Amino acid sequence: MLTVGSLFAGIGGIDLGLERAGMQTKWQVEIDPFCLKVLDKHWPKVDKYEDIREVGSHNLAPVDLICGGFPCQPHSLAGKREASGDERDLWGEMFRVICEVKPRWVLAENVPGLLSSEVGRFFGRVLRDLASVGYDVEWESLPAAAFGAPHIRERVFIVANTGGLRCYTGRAKQSLQGVGTYGKAREDVANAKCREDHGIGGNSKCGSNAMGRKEQATFCDDGQTDYNGLDGCSEDVANDDSVRVERTRSEQQATGLDECDRMYWWSIEPDVGRVANGVPSRVDRLRSLGNAVVPQAAEWIGRRIIESNSNKEQK
Repeated sequence: MLTVGSLFAGIGGIDLGLERAGMQTKWQVEIDPFCLKVLDKHWPKVDKYEDIREVGSHNLAPVDLICGGFPCQPHSLAGKREASGDERDLWGEMFRVICEVKPRWVLAENVPGLLSSEVGRFFGRVLRDLASVGYDVEWESLPAAAFGAPHIRERVFIVANTGGLRCYTGRAKQSLQGVGTYGKAREDVANAKCREDHGIGGNSKCGSNAMGRKEQATFCDDGQTDYNGLDGCSEDVANDDSVRVERTRSEQQATGLDECDRMYWWSIEPDVGRVANGVPSRVDRLRSLGNAVVPQAAEWIGRRIIESNSNKEQK
């Protein structure tokens, strides 16, 4: 079983996905007090550290994989994009920990703006840093919509390893070409008039989704779509009164779906009010969710890392 060390753990989105894939979390580094409470609740026996600038080989246990979504604010299109000039830029600290702990695998995450930050020079720095210490690097921009989510949430995932293994990039490009699972999904989730704009009526065949399965998205006469078991079109995304299909893990197992299939049943989004309505820590919850990584995406990558690692060990 591959072991994981998590930097910038947040509320544990990447950690949860990798554990679902079959890995084990050994330690987590997170400085936000609210996020630490969430991590303590779900990973009570995992070692916690607060400041990445105070951790390294002297206090972190060896692990097979280090993951982390290093701060995106320096690269986000919504900000000033000061990149390396932003005091919140902590890629250097993440790279330092990688150099000290020396994991076989690295999984890093950030916003798509990372690719064009400083006219591409910052991303080039990330690649050069990893290559300089012996890592082969691949990357891909993956949307949450490709994993059945009712929103786009595109993120860049960087996978690096010391064994010269190809992990998932080529397969990701091939599997995300389906019109219904990627192209049409990313259009419809942000378009409340998807039925009129796309002439939806009857059935529309989808291509292969991110797990390689064939799916069919059924567009109903009322403009709603049943997309991978998810009721409602784009108007449901911001409507807390809408009804979505919810499957518990026990119900999923009772239907005989395998683990890859079960990850496609998205639970109802938490009813976190957008106005002051007495929900405890509402602002902290929204901020944490906004910064979180979709576990389904991390799980999909994690499965391919395990597969590549197993193939290498068998040779």
